[in-house]
Amino acid sequence: MRCLTLAHMLGTRGAEVLWLCNAETVATVPRLATPGRLIAEASDYPTIAGAIARTWDGAADGLIIDHYGIDRRLEEQLRAVASTLMVVDDLADRPHDCDLLLDQTFGREADDYEGLVPDGCRILTGAGFALLRPEFAAAREAALARRSAGRDVGRVLISLGLGDVAEVTAMALRAALAATPDDVAIDVVVGRGAIGSPDIAAMARSHARIALHCDVTDMSRLMSAADLAVGAAGSTSWERCCLGLPSVLVVLADNQRLVARQLAAAGAAIAIETPAADALGAALAALCASRGLRTAMATAAAAIVPGDGAARVAEVLLSLLQSRIDAAASVCG
Repeated sequence: MRCLTLAHMLGTRGAEVLWLCNAETVATVPRLATPGRLIAEASDYPTIAGAIARTWDGAADGLIIDHYGIDRRLEEQLRAVASTLMVVDDLADRPHDCDLLLDQTFGREADDYEGLVPDGCRILTGAGFALLRPEFAAAREAALARRSAGRDVGRVLISLGLGDVAEVTAMALRAALAATPDDVAIDVVVGRGAIGSPDIAAMARSHARIALHCDVTDMSRLMSAADLAVGAAGSTSWERCCLGLPSVLVVLADNQRLVARQLAAAGAAIAIETPAADALGAALAALCASRGLRTAMATAAAAIVPGDGAARVAEVLLSLLQSRIDAAASVCG
């Protein structure tokens, strides 16, 4: 999703984008399937190089890599088919060969990549560079005004990612039903892998206040309308922060642990590192009961993510690409 956002920003500025990814990603995010601009199962040099060569007569101006299984070994080979490499990372645990690195983790510092990137690599770190779709920045002012009004909790949003997280989603839904008043609406966002969960379906049939949403394209609207959220501590954390949405963060993968801890320490969320119904229920009950806690959390969250990160990253990358193109043209001339 963060790559879709960056691709959109680059496209609005005149860039052409080719997608190289695996079939499971395409199945989870159908919006990737752009005719003539998608190559699935691309994870090695021959496949990537061949796709680029067929599309752009041999080489691309830039290549953006967002893949936890790729490091300097493959990136060095990819220099042959792209003059500029950008890496999106959030682990700072392996070496890269790139010209631009983005880590949008709150609290991350450029020094965390010392010795992991070449000299001269530009490093963009922190949630100020979070890759959010433009609709979040557009909805920010109205959402924050709504939070500051101090209204009672009327809607809870549960969104734990697009993968097959039916079991955790069902647990969160049970916790929300138990911890919130009967007049509170509950919006549940699920991916295709979780929509058929019998537990989730049964609860939705039994409780009129539950609304299920699949393949959501208007997440900013759902987040703006919500008063509380239960979400994974991944990249959607930045969407919730941008809109000042008080949240209970559930750690679903090791790479989410730092995000959860940092946001909790900043007072921007409550972190649940080991998913459990009692912990979720207690956190939701505490937020429902305290208007002051919700207001403070909304203020802290909104201060972390201004919402214009994607535009800032796109401008940095395009400026770097243009400088490389101009330098090559000068040498040829």
